[in-house]
Amino acid sequence: ASKQFAEEVLKAHNDYRKKHGVPPLKLCKKLNRGAQQYAEELATTRVLKHSSESANGKCGENLAWASYDQPGKLSSLAVSQT
Repeated sequence: ASKQFAEEVLKAHNDYRKKHGVPPLKLCKKLNRGAQQYAEELATTRVLKHSSESANGKCGENLAWASYDQPGKLSSLAVSQT
């Protein structure tokens, strides 16, 4: 994902977190890289399942599969529809 997309998603998440009085999140390049690699693996296999890291308690995951046809609107749609 592009840096702009990552920042857009982060802003949407932090706006939502602020409404609930919890601290903001920060981007983590290492975590983003791993998530992107795993997302590409899931897209290739077309099987939606949690990673071994999540199963072993090393990280948390929220998995979803969706398609949108409005470029640039993904993060706002994803956050507002959850």
